[in-house]
Amino acid sequence: MEILTNPWVVGIVAAVVGGLILYFVFGIGKPKPKHGPAKQVGSQAKEQTAPLTSTPYASSEIIPEKIFRYLDSLPPLQREAAAHNYDGIKVSWRVRLSNSFESGGKHYLMLASGGSLFPDIVCQADLAKYPELRITNEGQELSVEGIISSVHAGKIDLKDCTFKFGHE
Repeated sequence: MEILTNPWVVGIVAAVVGGLILYFVFGIGKPKPKHGPAKQVGSQAKEQTAPLTSTPYASSEIIPEKIFRYLDSLPPLQREAAAHNYDGIKVSWRVRLSNSFESGGKHYLMLASGGSLFPDIVCQADLAKYPELRITNEGQELSVEGIISSVHAGKIDLKDCTFKFGHE
């Protein structure tokens, strides 16, 4: 068995065994799993469930006041680019109705979070789907879930919004 004493053969066998250990035991070189809503293609590729790395918060900490506190802490010429990092993030917030308006035949709500009027959260509302909105008073609390479409000038625009009323 001279083959087992050959340094070339021993080196190749050791490299293969080491590679297999790294792959199967430590997972080095394995492809990452492709599941969950963050791995989408096409027009929905921007949607994410967590912020990009340049935002300092975990997804559960993304609240309107913290978004603007973070953006205000940046140099003025960096704020617009940093605000785009929030685009496409799914959020769920407890808010209060502050106003509503109609534009182009569509109904929009202006919402406030944390009991303050700043920042404004604006989203389109389907009154046929949510008739409760017709009798919702100013200052009444509700839940909104949606996707951030833009953040700018003290305002957060949401799209694809759903609403829950009361303490659901």
